Amino acid sequence: MTTNHQGNWANISTNKKPLRRNHLEKRKKQILKHKRRDMVSLFGTCCIPWENSDPVPQELFSSYQTLKNFYRPLYKNKKNSSLISGTMYAEGWRKAQVPNQIVGRYINQNKLNQQMTIKGFSQDEEAAGFMKMGNFLSTVFQKVASGAYDSCKSYLKEQSIPSLSKMNFNQKENYCPDDFSSAITYTINDFCNKAHVDNDTDNWTLIAFIPIKKDGDLAIEDFDVEGREFVIRDLKVFIDLPKVKGIKLVVLKTNKLKHQTIPSKSTSGLFTRFGFSCQISKNMSITMEKYHRNHYEDKNQSFGNYDDYIIKGKRKAT
Repeated sequence: MTTNHQGNWANISTNKKPLRRNHLEKRKKQILKHKRRDMVSLFGTCCIPWENSDPVPQELFSSYQTLKNFYRPLYKNKKNSSLISGTMYAEGWRKAQVPNQIVGRYINQNKLNQQMTIKGFSQDEEAAGFMKMGNFLSTVFQKVASGAYDSCKSYLKEQSIPSLSKMNFNQKENYCPDDFSSAITYTINDFCNKAHVDNDTDNWTLIAFIPIKKDGDLAIEDFDVEGREFVIRDLKVFIDLPKVKGIKLVVLKTNKLKHQTIPSKSTSGLFTRFGFSCQISKNMSITMEKYHRNHYEDKNQSFGNYDDYIIKGKRKAT
């Protein structure tokens, strides 16, 4: 994996104190000097440029259309305490947030009910779409950081945590073969947040920043969004996203390094950035550990399966 960190530190501040202009290599030496050797190995980046003729990146660009279909507002994440502006959505599995539920899918029942009224809606096609999306994400992760991908994939299997593409909880098999995360979050509408450390498992998070038009199509030309640098505060480095001519991928230990996304703005108002991150929630991991120890013995407790939400939606329609 290659690293690419550029930009002007004078334009970024923390608590109103400007960060010093520093080259990554100089900062690495300072970190080593202060016995923080582990930190510099906790992240890496790469860019898939638009002009890349490699068939694999071209395939990833095409597959983006599949991913784009799933950032509809099924579940709006309102519990992101670090959020400053923009919107974050989530899909996949999370620790239960409704009564008598152990774990469940990130699904807004009312939004799903509305979707089910749309002509052509198919439960099977939706499930197949999630599988395709999971395969797309796995291909991306394995391409840019195979070691981190294998680590996440193994953890998911060992802990028997429901994976992103698995629509329903199954005691015997909770993960799809290539999945590496239990959930994905999307950020749109000029998203930015405060510096924070995530409450995820001690594993890797795949993060992507994709230039798009406001209508959702890829923005290959005339992209004019300024700002929204991705900053890793603990290392005093950042990724200058406005200079990235393609899709920027970041692999990061988000539970170890304080990070944030700086505010941004499109000069024309026609563009924005679509971001996503794939992770395994620590709360989800703890809950599944308790489940496998038979901690939940109440027969009234259940799982928030996709099929259950569909059944409720059909009842609502009758």
